[in-house]
Amino acid sequence: MDNKHSHKYRPGRDVHKVRGSRILAVLISFMMVFSAAVFAETGAQDPADKTGSDAAAVSTEQGSAAVDVVTDGIEGDLAVEENDDDPDLDDDEDADDGSGEGVQPAEPTEPVAPAEFGAPVVSKAVDGNLLVLTWAAVPDADGYLAKVWAEGETEPADEAAVSVTGTSYSFELGTANTYYYKIGAVRYPEAAPETPSETPAETPADQGTTETPADQGTSDAAAEPAQPAEPAPQPAPEIAWSETGTYTAPVFSAPVISLLKLRYGTNDNGVILSWTMTNIEGVVSYDIMRGTSREFSSMTKIGTVKANKQTFDYLQDKAGTFYYAVRAVSDAGEYRVSPVSSKLTVTDKWLLKTQGLVWYGTTKSKVNLLKSAGGAKVTTLKKGTKVTAIGKSPKKVAKFHQPTWVKVRTSDGKTGWLKYSQLKGGVKATVNIKKDYTRSVKEDFVNKKGYTSKTKYLTWLCTYTQRVYTFKGSKGKWVLIHTDRATTGRFSHPTPGISQANRSAHRGQIYKRKGKVMMVTEQGRQYYFKKASYFAPGISFHTGTWWANNGKRRGSVASKPGTFGCIRMYDKGAAYIYKLPMHTSVVVTNKS
Repeated sequence: MDNKHSHKYRPGRDVHKVRGSRILAVLISFMMVFSAAVFAETGAQDPADKTGSDAAAVSTEQGSAAVDVVTDGIEGDLAVEENDDDPDLDDDEDADDGSGEGVQPAEPTEPVAPAEFGAPVVSKAVDGNLLVLTWAAVPDADGYLAKVWAEGETEPADEAAVSVTGTSYSFELGTANTYYYKIGAVRYPEAAPETPSETPAETPADQGTTETPADQGTSDAAAEPAQPAEPAPQPAPEIAWSETGTYTAPVFSAPVISLLKLRYGTNDNGVILSWTMTNIEGVVSYDIMRGTSREFSSMTKIGTVKANKQTFDYLQDKAGTFYYAVRAVSDAGEYRVSPVSSKLTVTDKWLLKTQGLVWYGTTKSKVNLLKSAGGAKVTTLKKGTKVTAIGKSPKKVAKFHQPTWVKVRTSDGKTGWLKYSQLKGGVKATVNIKKDYTRSVKEDFVNKKGYTSKTKYLTWLCTYTQRVYTFKGSKGKWVLIHTDRATTGRFSHPTPGISQANRSAHRGQIYKRKGKVMMVTEQGRQYYFKKASYFAPGISFHTGTWWANNGKRRGSVASKPGTFGCIRMYDKGAAYIYKLPMHTSVVVTNKS
């Protein structure tokens, strides 16, 4: 080899010389192709003319020699230019920062410490009959467990704890007074990576498949499928339990329903509910709950009574099958709920019958019950025996007087006669002054009865509730527009019952009388009332009364029947009825 082309190996520099040689060779090849194309365009000759072909061959040989010389001549310059670190010339080699070393990788960052995992801090509150436990979310917790147990019970095992996904847990309080609770934060360990199964070696293609001789059969071991490997046991979760909390409930007990019945039968809308309590300490009231199923959560409150009462008399507002419960409430709003009652079914018939007055009396002493007024003995009644008055003699009693005899019925169904004077305080009425029928009951009553009126108004007097109801509309479409309190006739002089059947020209329709209506007491003293709206002979709606001699108030609306048959009302109520058109229909229900 010519000394001109020989050199020694120089690390870091000869590499760049080789690259330069490669690039120069590419450029020269491009120039040769370009020259050939130019020659073909301008200097091509007939194939028979060999002079041009020979010249081209000579030129090609000379060009090759020139390439060899030029390549070696510029090799040093390319080696110097390679120090510019051109990325296009360096994509298959290690990056060079000028020092002969590649780019160093970034230093690893320190791992972030996991969030602190610990026991939750639990707060308690009472919502009615529920103990509500709440806590803040624990970092890195996958869930929570809850334990609640009553005094005298052992703490449940971890496996028996209730799983909770949120950060609150409610527990329904029972009859115990002290409860204990714990909340645990749960963290599950990360699952271990699965071990890859071994891949069986493939059979070489040139070996083919080995046939099993017919007389050898099939191996049992080969026929059985491979059994999956048993999963590795998972490590137990980590549980951080809170401290044991305590809640001491009020000492009052849950009510127990002792009586539930309709007041007089399935055609009546009255319900009597009674209950007993073994401990009433802390109780301030009772809520009466009603629903159409045994689920207490679906029940609604229909009334409330004070702690000194353990009975409830309710006027049903609709037909159906109902269940009842009683909720004892403390001054702190906590409560205990009775077991749900058995079902009570009320048919739609009761809507056509409302409760009238029930007259009753109590014997002053031991008395004989007679078969008739002054007749033979039926039985003997003890002192304090309560009886229901169902008649009187004489039937028509003089004004300011009482009947001589009263026909009664005992609780065991016996009927007979007693002297009026044998009853303590005479005969009284069972009325419902504090409670009233609902709007739907009132409207259903007059509409289903088919009541009519010569005007667009209708008035209903209910002696049981001691109220006057006014409706507007027409037959079957009456709408309640006004309600007023009233005082009706006593047992000796009851307000007459009026229905559509016994209505006449002077009965069951309003007729007005202007000015003052003067009356005289048994002692001869004069009094008067105003705004008189008559609907039966001698019977009217009117205001309270005043003494004629001095104008002072004599009597107003009472909480029990007390008139001689008229309906005494508050002044505004009497004035409202007085404004109704003449011949407005009046209906009076005074019997049960």
